[in-house]
Amino acid sequence: MGTAIKIQERDRLFAEARKKREAGDYAAAAEAFSQVTERYPDHAPAWVALGELLQIQFSDAVTAENCFKKAIETDPGIASAYIAYTSLLIDKQRFAEANAMINKALGVAGRDLDQALYQSALFRESQGRLEEAAETYKKAIMASFSDETITACEKGIHRCEVKRRYRE
Repeated sequence: MGTAIKIQERDRLFAEARKKREAGDYAAAAEAFSQVTERYPDHAPAWVALGELLQIQFSDAVTAENCFKKAIETDPGIASAYIAYTSLLIDKQRFAEANAMINKALGVAGRDLDQALYQSALFRESQGRLEEAAETYKKAIMASFSDETITACEKGIHRCEVKRRYRE
């Protein structure tokens, strides 16, 4: 019974943090996700959410990277951690590490396969491997049920087409 109560409290706190993030109150959301990770250090999704906030909203790549590493250490099967970490590594142009994270994400992706493929396509595009990127965007579209992801992939395909015209 004690474990069920802890899980309920953990999930309630995590849901409250997500609501703050969705409302655009990023500072409060970051604080709330931090509280979840302090109270429940094995809650990998909270580490991922905190890392994404720190990276995207607060431009704190160093702390974000530590959060993604902690999420992966806590739950090596959490694809969202590999995907988020890949995004950070691509932004930092740490391509060898990004490639390793993409491979790990693809290995555990499951329902996040479209996101793993999208990051893989971005990686290829960032390296000028435009034909491979376009094909990977197409695979991500086929794996996705998200209109947002499909639209992002279509934009990626179009970007690759434009870049190919200017490369030649």
